[in-house]
Amino acid sequence: MSKKNYLLIIILFVGAFLLLSCKNINEDLKEKLVNLPNDYNHVLTKNLEDELYLSYLYFEELTSKTNLTYGLARDRYTNSGLSSIASTGYAILSYVIGVDNGYISYSEGYEKALKTLQTIKTLNKVEGFMYHFYSMNSGYPSSGSEVSIIDTSLFLVGALTAAEYFKDEVLALFLEIYDAVNWNFYFDTSVNEYYMGYNPSTKKFSGHWDRYSEQHIIYLLAAGSRTYPSGSLPYSTILNEIVKHKGQFNQETEEFYLTWGGQLFINQYSNSYIYFDNIVDKKGINWFLNSVTATQANYLYCQSLNTTYKTFQNNVFGVSASDGPKGYKAYGSRPCETLKNEIDGTVSPYSIIGSINYAPELVISLTDYLASNPKIFQKYGFISAYNLGLFDDVSETIDGINYEWYSADFIGIDKGNEMVNLQNYKNALVWRTFMSNKEVQEGLYIMGFKKI
Repeated sequence: MSKKNYLLIIILFVGAFLLLSCKNINEDLKEKLVNLPNDYNHVLTKNLEDELYLSYLYFEELTSKTNLTYGLARDRYTNSGLSSIASTGYAILSYVIGVDNGYISYSEGYEKALKTLQTIKTLNKVEGFMYHFYSMNSGYPSSGSEVSIIDTSLFLVGALTAAEYFKDEVLALFLEIYDAVNWNFYFDTSVNEYYMGYNPSTKKFSGHWDRYSEQHIIYLLAAGSRTYPSGSLPYSTILNEIVKHKGQFNQETEEFYLTWGGQLFINQYSNSYIYFDNIVDKKGINWFLNSVTATQANYLYCQSLNTTYKTFQNNVFGVSASDGPKGYKAYGSRPCETLKNEIDGTVSPYSIIGSINYAPELVISLTDYLASNPKIFQKYGFISAYNLGLFDDVSETIDGINYEWYSADFIGIDKGNEMVNLQNYKNALVWRTFMSNKEVQEGLYIMGFKKI
């Protein structure tokens, strides 16, 4: 062997060793992002156990069982013909929760998850992205429905959790669906932000995810993609915008990162899957603690108005996007970015239950209070929203409703939000399962998250 060839072999060997070492270092760093406490568990009160089961039951009873549309979940209880893809994401997750709680057997859950993914694979999509709404009967996109990046993501995180739990064919089929999502298609390179909506009829995008909202799961799924990885740019861009908007409600709260309209659900959706408690991003933000403070601010804001709105008596809080006496509104609390937040005394039980991991003692006591009212606690647990009206001596100029109002509906994403947060409070099942996925670990690592 010539000296030249010998040196070449040595160089290649050293290069391969260094590459392998770097890979192992990276793998070790990613592993450190998954450090859930093994003893994370709480005994739920009877009312909370009932709410967990009834939220699960919503999906068990209101998903399609026909071959053509199997697994598509109803968007609302009162609309039997319309499915939302986000609600379907909670439905496939409900099979994991059903098995863990003994509502169904493992084999039943496995079969339901697999058949749901078989349906999803056949649905009309655009570059792998799903429509917001599909027909429960035909499986075709609902007329006028947008192709939605956030609703696709809400489906994917639920399905990913089911895939990681059941493995085998379920995981393989999920990866086919996930790999088909072209994250670059939805990305506006002129501002390095994801669009909010896409109209397939006009082939035009609308809006941008340009503020702190529920979209952490978008950046995570895109960063962890095996086929269309986004890298760190999308999250880095929005993070630079988020840190400009920080405030506190009063001296009782720390400063926290604000949402546009103060809707409480924003602090819950991504956190339901990503266990933020022991990791920080490249700006040093702990998004779990941010949700704790945002929850406290929502509570204090509601209590500051408890002599105006009857609903806020008895320590009730929970102002978030929901049905209301005048239709669906993006209700929100202060502090927030906008100068005027929507408020009329309406609260949403789903946002109260969704706060169980951020204000457990308060939520548990409120659950007992709310469950004692048969107008609020019904067939599938807590209704979507209610309003007890204004006090009689309040000026007519204050925005609000001067009569009692109770929603006649249950909403799929509301019941899903309750279900996943209650399950996490019970035993961290969703957090543990979701965070153990290697694409999730890869995505968090790429986004710049590190262990505290």
